[in-house]
Amino acid sequence: NVYNPRLSWDGSVVLFTDQSAQGGSDYSVYVRKTDGRPAVRIGGGEFGADITKDGKWALLLRADDPEKKIQIVPVGPGETRALHWDGFQPGWGCWFPDGERILFWANEGSQGPGTYITDRSGATPRLVTKEGGRWPTVSPDGRSMIVMHEGKPALLTFGESTPKAIPGVSAD
Repeated sequence: NVYNPRLSWDGSVVLFTDQSAQGGSDYSVYVRKTDGRPAVRIGGGEFGADITKDGKWALLLRADDPEKKIQIVPVGPGETRALHWDGFQPGWGCWFPDGERILFWANEGSQGPGTYITDRSGATPRLVTKEGGRWPTVSPDGRSMIVMHEGKPALLTFGESTPKAIPGVSAD
């Protein structure tokens, strides 16, 4: 079973999590060029959450991770980086189009769940919203995100507090 396939913006690389027996008991995360080359394993025990616009970096997370970290993993050469903040339990994340900033959902101690922004260097997370949404998604222009508001997907522009309905999108 393939979970959450994510395509780079140029369509050249797909990131996916293999939840089949071949992926092992802890699953495996792979990238594959869309030109038919074999898949390359880049992680195990996590889920592939997102890939940068240029297809060079992946975000890997595991909701029950005892180390409570977000991993930035290279698709090719490079070093893996783990981001961690005391009190935060990240559950999912995605890249901004610039490939530098990360939007992520987390439980944060006494504050409860929320959506936060950090960067690839691990800057102190900044709360964006407490609006619902365990799987944050940034718009292609990087100026807004989709949240669940009053049971339906809505568009929240960064810096504003009230989400706007998305015409033609229902709760389903």
